[in-house]
Amino acid sequence: MKYFVSIENNVYSHWQIELLIESFKLHGIENDLMIAVAENENPCPDWFVKNITAHQNKFKHHNYGNQRKHRRLNKLYALYAATKSKLIEPPFVLLHPDMILLNPIKTSESCNILYDKNDSNDFFIETIKNKVNGPWMDIGCSITFLDCPVSLFERAFIHMDDLVSKNVISRNIEKIAWNFAIYDQKIFTAKQTYKEISLLNADLNGDIIHYRHGLPPVFTKKNYLYAEPSYFSASEHPYKILLKHDVSPVMGYVKKVVKSYNDNF
Repeated sequence: MKYFVSIENNVYSHWQIELLIESFKLHGIENDLMIAVAENENPCPDWFVKNITAHQNKFKHHNYGNQRKHRRLNKLYALYAATKSKLIEPPFVLLHPDMILLNPIKTSESCNILYDKNDSNDFFIETIKNKVNGPWMDIGCSITFLDCPVSLFERAFIHMDDLVSKNVISRNIEKIAWNFAIYDQKIFTAKQTYKEISLLNADLNGDIIHYRHGLPPVFTKKNYLYAEPSYFSASEHPYKILLKHDVSPVMGYVKKVVKSYNDNF
């Protein structure tokens, strides 16, 4: 199985992608991970770049998100570009940078798409569901594309770009674009799966650790934005915090990844 992730060339993305790459290295499959990097006009500190610098399967691209003043567009822009140029082809898993690979993804499902449920209480979602001719999918975390044409990725990008042009304000704008694109294909089959676990899980019954919700109250990724121009962090080094709180098997595995990264560099 191949994997795809999109990041921006900034410190906030760097410290996350370093851990994702390290988790792949622990399984010896780092070459299966393709990374798209949206260029940044301003140079940024090289505090967390050892893995991404050495990583072979990556490509840089124009920061279309900055151009359109909607940074989240970069992911679908890069994914469409990569699939169109055949840098990556299904089957592959679409990841987020704030993830850690626990187990390599394996599946014997006979469908086009597998997705982890991403719940939303967004009022806009409720109003737009009526425009989708079929059941609504809470798609938007890790997505496994098993048998999909390039047109799917093109349509997802076009739909999201169109939503941005219409000034749609929703944290679920990517989810809306995927739903529209999938139903454009007419014959797609999609199934919900349960591959992701959070830092709060009591066991390691999953394949991907997704720390988007952090470990309240001691860790949240938003404390480590390192935003320009000051690159200030609201708390101490993120890796130091993760090493301090080995409170569950999941956090124990995260600690293993961080320690491996520190030992290697």
